[in-house]
Parts: sequence; C-alpha cells; structure tokens
Amino acid sequence: MIQTERVNIGGKSRPIHFSNRVAYEFERITGRPYLAAVDALIRDLQALAIRSQKEEVEEVAKDLHVAALVDMVFAGLSYGHRVERLPVDFDVYDVSEWLLDDPDAISACVSLLIESLPMAKVEETNGAKKKATQSASTGKRGSRPPRAHA
Repeated sequence: MIQTERVNIGGKSRPIHFSNRVAYEFERITGRPYLAAVDALIRDLQALAIRSQKEEVEEVAKDLHVAALVDMVFAGLSYGHRVERLPVDFDVYDVSEWLLDDPDAISACVSLLIESLPMAKVEETNGAKKKATQSASTGKRGSRPPRAHA
C-alpha cells in the first residue's frame, strides 16, 4: 500500500500524497506536465525563500504563483483520498481557500512536497559527506587496448 501523509487542512486531518504517482491526477486535472510543474514550483519557492531573507514577506508573497501551488496540493489531496478509499469531499476552489486562509497549511503542504522529491544519496567518508555516484561503464573490457584484426 502506498504511504500517505496527513495534513491539517480544511478543518480536519486529510491524507495527502506527493510522488510521481500523483502525476496522472495532476496532468488529468491541469493538462500540464507534472515534473515540469514540480520543478517550476520548487524553483519559485526557492527564489521566494531567498528573497524573503532580504525583503518584507508581503512583498515576496506577491510573486507566489497561487494556481501552481493549489493545483499541486489539490492533486496530492485527491490522490491521497483515492489511496485511502475516502470520498473527495472538496474541489480545487476549496483547496485554494484553505491554503490562502491558513499559512500553516501552506507550510505543511510545501514541506511534504519538498520531502517527497528524490534527492542525491549522501555517503559519509572520513566525517565528510559526499554524493554517491554510480560507476559508469567505459565500454572497454579490461585495461588493455583492443587488438587490431588483420
């Protein structure tokens, strides 16, 4: 069974799920490519977070693409409800109102979305961290050059 998380939104604890499994639901609802939308949303949120360290939050919030965030959360909630076999008793407009009225709900949903993203695995090496890399084949067998055929 797919693991869903819970988020307090719309006056109750609701199941929400973010992963590539949500892609179908998101693309069916919006007609936009899921991975591109996630990437764009994360980039926007990162830029806003950087700006919020220098500017007033109200100024930064003006540049938030609300529809992108609402669509992503709606798809995650819809999928989470489907997985848990619960009725979807809300629509995208309800989700929009819930998010815009509750900064804690926005924060919780964004955190769950970010946590769902695949990250590079990190290995410990002599107390220092380094990215794990896969060795790639060079296409050669052994270290000697191939023999020429006559």
